[in-house]
Amino acid sequence: SSDVCSSDLQLDSNGLVSPSVSGVRILFDGIPAPIVYVTATQCSAVIPYFGATNPTTHVQVEYQGVRSDPFQITVSPTAPGLFTADSSGKGQASATDSDGVTANSVASPAHPGSVVILWATGEGLTDPPGVDGRLAVGVVPKPLATVSVSIGGLPATVQYAGAAPGEMPGLFQINAQIPANVQPGDKVPVQVTVGAGTSLGGVTLAVR
Repeated sequence: SSDVCSSDLQLDSNGLVSPSVSGVRILFDGIPAPIVYVTATQCSAVIPYFGATNPTTHVQVEYQGVRSDPFQITVSPTAPGLFTADSSGKGQASATDSDGVTANSVASPAHPGSVVILWATGEGLTDPPGVDGRLAVGVVPKPLATVSVSIGGLPATVQYAGAAPGEMPGLFQINAQIPANVQPGDKVPVQVTVGAGTSLGGVTLAVR
């Protein structure tokens, strides 16, 4: 499945993903963000939804009440990226075959015409509007922007694009039907476009 699992997240008393883990907070224009993980050298958080409406944001990392100097980053309305098996952002996609369980790989390839489940981030604003840190239960948010997928350079049929049920905002699921006439291979390129943003190249699926 994905690299971000709700079972690994810390929830606050309201059932939202906590904005504080081990004394660490990550703030965007002063607003604490839901934290995915914290290590001694790296931390990961989901940009609050307001960030999708601003062209820039100022980021600060806080540890035990002491904040770093703010630094500015550019924000795009959408910035899709596919999760990959080795978490590098390149190579084998973090995807499951049509049974929804088996990880797509050279040993377990998908077939032309079958459905693969992809895991992505950077979908931007949603309908209904997303709530920072709220897990996707009940009515699941879907991107406002149009989602498309290409597999092997050909358009795939998107059967579903929206929040991954039970997971946090910032992780969304795409069920895409592989084109029947795709050229099979162990490294078939896959890219996702959301609105004006397209994921980086170099991500692949095994199709035979």
